[in-house]
Amino acid sequence: EYVLTRFSPESPLKPLAKALTTLGAAGYAMGGPEIGVRTCLAGPSQEQAHKLSELEDIKKQRFETALKFIRDEGLIASQHTQWFCVEDRFAPMGVKMIGEFCMEIRNSSFVDPARYIAGFQDMPTEIPGLGEFSWDLVKMSMRVPAPLEEKIIAGDMPGLSWLLPEAAGKVNGSIDACHDYAAAALVERGREADIVKALDELVSNRIAHGG
Repeated sequence: EYVLTRFSPESPLKPLAKALTTLGAAGYAMGGPEIGVRTCLAGPSQEQAHKLSELEDIKKQRFETALKFIRDEGLIASQHTQWFCVEDRFAPMGVKMIGEFCMEIRNSSFVDPARYIAGFQDMPTEIPGLGEFSWDLVKMSMRVPAPLEEKIIAGDMPGLSWLLPEAAGKVNGSIDACHDYAAAALVERGREADIVKALDELVSNRIAHGG
């Protein structure tokens, strides 16, 4: 376990890192990143604690609403992918939260352990500190259930670091960040089903040629 010794009292790094993620991601449009930077420079504060509590309440409410929607409506299942759209229901939280949500549900009972998970969240047109943009995009985040992760490690299934960039390129999307078990991209709104289809075709072709 790592401990931050810069400030007094010393702080375990794991909960601090989680707090900073919540400030930056959930609080993206609500002053969270600025408080996160001040926390890194000056240490934990009452300001940080109050904002973190507020954001955790928002995150809990938004995630519970999304979870109920998925339980009621079910995930959309294709050959190798299971996916869903939250549209703007995570607002005002930032688009990193769709990945956080996919991570939370990846081993849930309603998730098919053999399919990749993809979630889509509307990309806001306003970027704090930069202004308004004219794009019409969705943020796509992917995760994998634990059994599928084991198959990726064994080389029996393709990892997301190859899969999502290839699929995004087929629909004029752009890559955010990609690892074998977690990946993200930006695609035009309305092309969600297109990129899922591209994913499925790539996986099928890869399996046909040996994983």
